[in-house]
Amino acid sequence: MVLVDLVDVTGYCRPPSDGQWMHDKKSLQGSELRRALSNARAEVVQHMNLLTLDADQLIAIARAARMET
Repeated sequence: MVLVDLVDVTGYCRPPSDGQWMHDKKSLQGSELRRALSNARAEVVQHMNLLTLDADQLIAIARAARMET
């Protein structure tokens, strides 16, 4: 549960989208900082050296965990 929550909170399986940023902000200004923050958050998960599941498996675990709560 903790790993799934960490993956969800950090957005590990949802890399930032420049297209969505452009849609929301009407400019790419600031998107580099957003990407850097996303990469830093992803490093927290990667550093744990426990993440051997692929994105589809993590998504399935996250869905199952949400159904239990």
